[in-house]
Amino acid sequence: MNCSFELSQLSYHQKDNLIIELWKELEQLRHENRKLMEENEELKRKVAMLEEQLKKPAKDSHNSSLSPSRDRKANKPGDENNGKKRREASVGRKGGGRELHPNPDQRIVARARRCPHCGEAVSEADQGLHAVYDKIEIPPVKPVVTRVEQYGGHCRHCGKEYVSPVPCGLEGGSPFGDSVQSLATYYRYTHAISYERLSRLFGEVYNFSISEGGLSNLFQKVKGRMDG
Repeated sequence: MNCSFELSQLSYHQKDNLIIELWKELEQLRHENRKLMEENEELKRKVAMLEEQLKKPAKDSHNSSLSPSRDRKANKPGDENNGKKRREASVGRKGGGRELHPNPDQRIVARARRCPHCGEAVSEADQGLHAVYDKIEIPPVKPVVTRVEQYGGHCRHCGKEYVSPVPCGLEGGSPFGDSVQSLATYYRYTHAISYERLSRLFGEVYNFSISEGGLSNLFQKVKGRMDG
């Protein structure tokens, strides 16, 4: 950390207050960083899984050892109705399919109040469980932006100019923190994602913009830190 600050100019009381404030900020940053890293790891896993699925073409007799009889064919008249009947018959069937999540974030209990056919009221006791299933969504990703306002002034006692110190990791320079650097480096050097695709990925998935030039500067900074 290259925080320019003359600690010798502070009294013991001022130093104690400064340490307490910096410690509080450091603990808050550690908490936020742990949360961000956990979310990033989960998102990295999901993105990697999606990318692998997108790379794989559908297998047929043209690109694999499957016989032409295994190729997907256009639906014939009546196939849609047959498929619908098979799906309806499988509702509530035990075994097969995706396992239910052991700890869902929310539950929706759908019970009828009236008969959809005649409109008469129906009780809960008359209803049995028809189906149980999960609907999975990926929550929108929102970057955490920390605005740093660093003050400074002119000391009336010694006549020198000064600036207030900032917590480690929040120094001026690149606006992108360690979590962004780690994620960009992972995508670039583990999955060989081009600068153009990586820039678009951050905009579409993580909802903030970083240009190809910005990525280049970011990687130069990471390289310099590793070389050092």
